[in-house]
Amino acid sequence: MHFKIGNTYTSIEDEGNNLSTVEQLCEIKYKYYGMDWSTHPPRQKFKMAVLSYLNKNLEFPTGWLPEILTVLKNRGIPITWEDARVAPPLDPNFFDLSLLFPPRDYQQEALDIAEIIPRGIFKHATGAGKSLLMAWLVGKMGLNTLIIVPSKTLLFQLYDNNGRIRDRKGNLTCSLASFFGYEHLGLVGAGHFDLNKVTVATAQTLWSRFKNKDPELMEYLKTVDALFVDEAHHINVRGKDDLRNSYYIIANHTPAYYRYGFTATPGDEKSLDYKILQSVTGKIIHEVSSTLLIEKGYLTRPEIFIYRIPGMKKYGNWRTAYKKEILENTYRNKAVATLARNWAKEGKRVLITVRRVKQHGKILKDLIPEAEFMYGQTSDDDRKRILKDFEDGKTKIVISTIIKEGVNIPAMDCLIRAGAGKSHTETVQKIGRVLRKSEGKNIAKVVDFYDEDKGMLTRHSRERIKAYKEEEGFIVHPKEEIPIDGF
Repeated sequence: MHFKIGNTYTSIEDEGNNLSTVEQLCEIKYKYYGMDWSTHPPRQKFKMAVLSYLNKNLEFPTGWLPEILTVLKNRGIPITWEDARVAPPLDPNFFDLSLLFPPRDYQQEALDIAEIIPRGIFKHATGAGKSLLMAWLVGKMGLNTLIIVPSKTLLFQLYDNNGRIRDRKGNLTCSLASFFGYEHLGLVGAGHFDLNKVTVATAQTLWSRFKNKDPELMEYLKTVDALFVDEAHHINVRGKDDLRNSYYIIANHTPAYYRYGFTATPGDEKSLDYKILQSVTGKIIHEVSSTLLIEKGYLTRPEIFIYRIPGMKKYGNWRTAYKKEILENTYRNKAVATLARNWAKEGKRVLITVRRVKQHGKILKDLIPEAEFMYGQTSDDDRKRILKDFEDGKTKIVISTIIKEGVNIPAMDCLIRAGAGKSHTETVQKIGRVLRKSEGKNIAKVVDFYDEDKGMLTRHSRERIKAYKEEEGFIVHPKEEIPIDGF
């Protein structure tokens, strides 16, 4: 069996009698919640389906190649291959690297690996300094580089730190403009469409133009030599019948030789999300954990308090359970408000994260009128004001649906996870918001809840606790009753 290896896809040129083996390896089995019409009356249940990523031209994503070759070799199937990829010539003198901060020891390890391996995932915990690592890679390569980010917040933070190229002490910040200036930087998103040698772009704006086959974008994608995907776990499942989301499609429409994903949460290596991410970037090539960063003094150690919330009733439907036991649970919401106020009285800055705006965020805002509430409809100017007042200590409590990945608030002391949920990715990303170092911050406090409905919410609570306990550097207290006088 002969393979011709390309940057995005590998083709099978000699089908032979072993094509079925590759077909099986390129099949993704997935479970979805759908209608079962065989019962009377019909009802919804989990069903299985299969999609093939081996297309009609007998091509599959190159990220799966090592795994496929290993299986074929183990089965004794003869293999030949031709690597049609051509590495673009590096130009490490294009940028002035003297402006970059020196890399930390583990960042230097990552850079050394990148000199050998042209594609893969950097699984780096929040606070590891992905922006600086990207800047070093950009500078050492000197190539046409596209950096895809998932939000406007990350767009401007990585581009020029919202126009604040220097911090308050006059030090350069970890933004691309602070290191390389604006001359060779492009910005795509939030009303901008400026392509350049190094372009930072939101996936949303790229997808909007890609769907309309914008000629300028389509031509630009052909010129990209290095593709970086920040918060790369967004390359994941779109939904039933098409497991390719917009990140996947855009990434596989550029023939970039260098392809790196950056994320703290690539997913379990056996998961469907990870398999799709791997198809675009390749496997994990370097890891940095939160525990390592805590031990090295780069992050604050978290102390996690888990409080028991008595369940009122066991519901069979997720939406009803979430509405009754989380959103409209008066006891639980008052507990959130009381804990936040107690810490604020101690001079702590408290972030309360929620998942629903009207049904939850506004209920908590009514319970804590002195708090600021920041959500999707909050204007950019108000967001900046709220975050600045929070950082300066003028505002002690912020309730938000949107402070997630990429938001850097070192001054935050406490995190209250009011929104529940079971997502491992969301759990890790949210706790990362409170681990940033700041002066006088020796411990980061985190509150989560063990919702005792003896059903779905209890299972979700256990999943979150499991995620916390995976990090040896986290202090996780046993489940407790709410110790609030008069509550």
